[in-house]
Amino acid sequence: MPLDKLDQKIIAELFQDARISHSLLGKKVGASKEVVNYRISRLLKQGIITKFIPLIDFSRQGYMNYRVQLKFNHRDKALWHSFFRTISQTSWMAELQGNWDLVVLFWVKTSAEFSAIISQIQSQFKQDIQEMLITIVDTIYHFPPRFLGGQNMPVEKQYKIGTHKDPPLQLKEIEIKILKELLEDGRIPLLELARNIHCSATTVHYHLKNLLKQKVIVAFVPVINPTAAGFTHFKIMIQLINPAQKGQLRVRLAQEKGTMYITEALGQSDLEFEFVTEKINDLFNLLEKVSDQIPFKKYEIIFNNREVLVNEMPLQ
Repeated sequence: MPLDKLDQKIIAELFQDARISHSLLGKKVGASKEVVNYRISRLLKQGIITKFIPLIDFSRQGYMNYRVQLKFNHRDKALWHSFFRTISQTSWMAELQGNWDLVVLFWVKTSAEFSAIISQIQSQFKQDIQEMLITIVDTIYHFPPRFLGGQNMPVEKQYKIGTHKDPPLQLKEIEIKILKELLEDGRIPLLELARNIHCSATTVHYHLKNLLKQKVIVAFVPVINPTAAGFTHFKIMIQLINPAQKGQLRVRLAQEKGTMYITEALGQSDLEFEFVTEKINDLFNLLEKVSDQIPFKKYEIIFNNREVLVNEMPLQ
């Protein structure tokens, strides 16, 4: 589903700040606030934008990001969804096709906490687990959806969520409430947010500014569903012949307008990236071209079928 220039500009500005007002957004893209409101509503109705969220860096509160990829003997999606939603540390989940069926991310504070989660998974699914891959996610780079209109979405506007060495922050109860409300609707008006948590707008504004200043909230962004826009979403896990070239590879992949995420993780691969394209041959051509410059030992392509949970909180 091709988007016109105005839709492209609107999404580009929303990636800069998804809480921008309709009036200011209209001035930036050269349209009235009524037109902007209509266009955003249409993008939501079409499913191209699924929701608006804050990108939260939970490592600022002392959390580590563990990831589990699973291959099952039976594809019981309803059971997967219901089970992993009962684990409070679950933050992100997506259905896959190919060598893996499901990938789940957890934010935990200790390895013992994660070990308990693995025990729960093994107890629930028992012999139905055909294969399991565990990795520790170090850094995730979020790129604007340039595949929708690359000329309006500069590569330098990217967001980084990574492991912090600073002492962990202790969030106040009101800040946790604010984050939970924002995860439901990242564009919720300040007054409505204040009413929902039974607090004054001035107080909410102060704590929201503090969450941004402390980089607990990295940015406010729209969640894009590439499939609704006619694209296919892939995840590629790469092992390099020379792992020291990981930084060079990351810089090279960041130049591609189809790149949505780049992940540095401790585990099976040296670098991973998520790529969106209309034609799978474009992906194969890219991999061939890049591997000529930065030789691969091997790579695995995973079809990212559907996100089930996005950036949920590990906090109660």
